[in-house]
Amino acid sequence: MPDGNASPLDARVAELEASLARERIARAADAEKIAALIHERDQLRASHERLRLELGMLKRRIFVAKAERIDTAQLEM
Repeated sequence: MPDGNASPLDARVAELEASLARERIARAADAEKIAALIHERDQLRASHERLRLELGMLKRRIFVAKAERIDTAQLEM
């Protein structure tokens, strides 16, 4: 190839390599964001499950407490 064509080609190759490097950096940043979001999602799911179990336990306690109450009017009879 003539020297006149080599320089524009080299410049184009360098431009494409720089573009590829920027794309790789962007993808790595996106992967980090995705990993952080997945971690946050997993924490929220675990928190939701703990709260759901606690609510169920509290409901059972309230129901059992109501069932164990004695009607004092009936005892007076």
